[in-house]
Amino acid sequence: MPHFLSVCGSLRAGSFNSILLATAEAELTRLGGSVERYTAIGTLPHFDQDREDPVPDDIAALRQAVLDTDGVLIATPTYNHAVTGALKDWIDWLSRPPGKSVLAGKPVAVITSSIGPNAGSASAEYLERIAKAFRAHVVYPITSIASVHATLNDENSPDEPTMARLNETAQALMLTARGAQVVDNEARSRYELVIDGNVVGYSQYRTNTIAGVPAVELFHTVTKPPNGGQGMAAFLTHTILDRIAATDDGRRVIPSCHFVADYIDAHPRYQPLLPPPTD
Repeated sequence: MPHFLSVCGSLRAGSFNSILLATAEAELTRLGGSVERYTAIGTLPHFDQDREDPVPDDIAALRQAVLDTDGVLIATPTYNHAVTGALKDWIDWLSRPPGKSVLAGKPVAVITSSIGPNAGSASAEYLERIAKAFRAHVVYPITSIASVHATLNDENSPDEPTMARLNETAQALMLTARGAQVVDNEARSRYELVIDGNVVGYSQYRTNTIAGVPAVELFHTVTKPPNGGQGMAAFLTHTILDRIAATDDGRRVIPSCHFVADYIDAHPRYQPLLPPPTD
């Protein structure tokens, strides 16, 4: 099973982001993966192009650790509308030299948070943008937690809604590392989730129109036994919704399947895909 490297952008003892990261790490472990947290981020030198040749030993070790992993999990706050300085240096060292980033092709999952209402969204947007620049595989959904201090219980663990969101990101990272793909099997009118050549789940659909606008009705979602509890239905659903959202014909989604309807209800960013209300 896959091996992952995790890193926390905050250096503060008792960091909220470290707590969130631990929850996602635990889910990766539950799913059968192994996780190594990189803890030396605070002792790395600032990125300096003059020090790239020869590369410092700690940077060489970091790059090798990333090469040896099947995916990367990052949790970070936002400082002044950007990631922390320590995380920026960490990324800069890994993205160099040009065209030879050890993060290229690696699945990268992102968790952000803040004690305010913005949920660290500036960091999420920044990491999404630069990860694409050095050809990393950004894993969705990105989890961004607002008012993070209020989501922790008396045991300093995330509450159930927060844990569910963190687990979804961890599950998506695991499935991406395992090579999961969503294929539109038009002959059978279903989107199929395929791992190692095997269909492990699917979502059946019908094409339709609403007020002259094309629509896709998702009416039945299945995860084949014994694949329950691995986030496959969620991975399949958000991938389908992202594809539909990326079309340029204003396509809508009719969520006749209860799972899809509940997923859209829990993820408001997909609600613009719903048909407009009728009188």
